[in-house]
Amino acid sequence: MYYWVRVVVIAIASKQPTQPLSDHWDRPCKQASGSNACILISTQGQVALEVAPNAPSAFFEAWKRGTDIAGFEWFGDGTREGLRHASSKWDLLPNMLLLNDALRALSHSQRVLLLAMVSFYNAHEGAAMLKRVGVEGLADLGRLDLERRKVIASLVLNYHGW
Repeated sequence: MYYWVRVVVIAIASKQPTQPLSDHWDRPCKQASGSNACILISTQGQVALEVAPNAPSAFFEAWKRGTDIAGFEWFGDGTREGLRHASSKWDLLPNMLLLNDALRALSHSQRVLLLAMVSFYNAHEGAAMLKRVGVEGLADLGRLDLERRKVIASLVLNYHGW
């Protein structure tokens, strides 16, 4: 499975008129099979993220996958039943107090995935917690296995705010 982002050209405010938008594309959009998003490249380098209409549901599905991989006990009511019956991200909020106390007992990959997910819920707390466990930047996420990186990539691509 590939993850794609659709980008669109934006007009940057200036005193000079800009060319029509169609003049800026250097190649057509190519969609991944089964995907509703794609990458468009602007010859001017002027791009903005366009959130797909299904981003909220795609984010929630990725959040549920991450919750299952990282451990349902850290989210929502802490039960598998709670994960199974969750109908929105609000049903699977990270348990910040429990996580703070238990971080040392977790494996590195479990800590990093959990705290990356916490960062979507609370960027300030998540960043501080990631730093405490030795994650200095996005490149450190590359040490995770493919399954965990796919979850994080899907969360990033479909994030629409908490």
